[in-house]
Amino acid sequence: MLTAGTALGQSVELLRSVGANPVSACIALDRKEQLESGLSAVALARRKYELNVFSLVSVNDVITYMRQTLHDDKTADSIQAYVSEYGVTEA
Repeated sequence: MLTAGTALGQSVELLRSVGANPVSACIALDRKEQLESGLSAVALARRKYELNVFSLVSVNDVITYMRQTLHDDKTADSIQAYVSEYGVTEA
């Protein structure tokens, strides 16, 4: 999960300080939350660190799973409401 991207940034800087050139990062969950910049944490990391950032699962995948597999529309609706208020439409 990527929140503000602080840990990712620290990792990138550490790798670069020893001569490595990271080109990609993989996160478990993209919550697609909007930061103060208006971007998602993933979009900001892509831009700031010039990385390809891939997520295994997005919050939209979680919502779909809740509805289709667990048949838990109440929880899915709650998550969707949160995303509608705090989320971004881009990656």
